[in-house]
Amino acid sequence: MVCDPIQARNIHAPSSDWRSSRLNDVILPDASTRSFWLNGSAWEYPNFENAETFVKRFADRGFVTADPLVVDAMGDSEAEISRRTSQRRFLRTTGMTRSTVHQIERARAATLRLPDFRNLAKQKGFTQDGKLADGVKAGMIVNWLMTDFQLGHGHAMAIVALLSGSKCEDGV
Repeated sequence: MVCDPIQARNIHAPSSDWRSSRLNDVILPDASTRSFWLNGSAWEYPNFENAETFVKRFADRGFVTADPLVVDAMGDSEAEISRRTSQRRFLRTTGMTRSTVHQIERARAATLRLPDFRNLAKQKGFTQDGKLADGVKAGMIVNWLMTDFQLGHGHAMAIVALLSGSKCEDGV
């Protein structure tokens, strides 16, 4: 899994002064076209494939740590600081409000409950070998999705695009 804000929500840089610097203002010298120098070591720029390793390496070196107040806030525990101070600390540490993080968590939980439309379409005979089966029209699939899953036309068409191979799951 790629590093996501939910898993990394309680991570912060303990030695940085957040008021005077932002991560995007830091200029690190290039070690190569694909890496940069940090603290005497060459670090590969993070990307989709290595983001988790990058964050783990950062944490192992002590560049980032867990913020116990953010951990408490995510668990809805009452901190020994004012609510407003807790909100500010949460926003500064994660870059998001607690409300935004909870919305992301609810959306993630909802997607985990979604049916596997590829398998269901295959069982219904709409797809074969990862493509729409011969003679299957988009309207047939749209009607099925609207009837059985109460999807709107636009959402049903997005699933048709996924099933036909014209759209990937990650939206690309």
